[in-house]
Amino acid sequence: MILQIVLGALIGTSLMTAFSYIVSRKRDKQFREPQLINELISRAQIKITPLRTSPLGWILHYLTGTIFTLGYYFFWKLTAADPSLISGAVLGAVNGVLGISVWVICFVTHSNPPDINLKDYYWHLMIAHIIFGFGVALGFLLPVWLK
Repeated sequence: MILQIVLGALIGTSLMTAFSYIVSRKRDKQFREPQLINELISRAQIKITPLRTSPLGWILHYLTGTIFTLGYYFFWKLTAADPSLISGAVLGAVNGVLGISVWVICFVTHSNPPDINLKDYYWHLMIAHIIFGFGVALGFLLPVWLK
């Protein structure tokens, strides 16, 4: 169980982040979640000012991925649904709505948010969360497949 949660969180968050970095580079837009987290923190009226490349954004991003992965674990444990690539992708879409909502709140309530195209970013986040869900399911399935 712990192995599956750790694998799911690492694979899901890593795939999502890799997707974000690739799309950011190809479209020349800022969709890199760890950097956006650092930018939001550094522009806030608090005394923490991480650089865009600070590990703080990465730590918070992976911590969030782990929390969402725990949610997937409990969903699969407490319902008739089993971990599968399809259920992971569906949970990723649901998770995408929640993730987008959190980012909307962050950008709307922030006194000096980064200047990015929010409509494009939110569409990107939906796809990224579906990839995340797929990766979480993969992390849960790998130990089973490798037995």
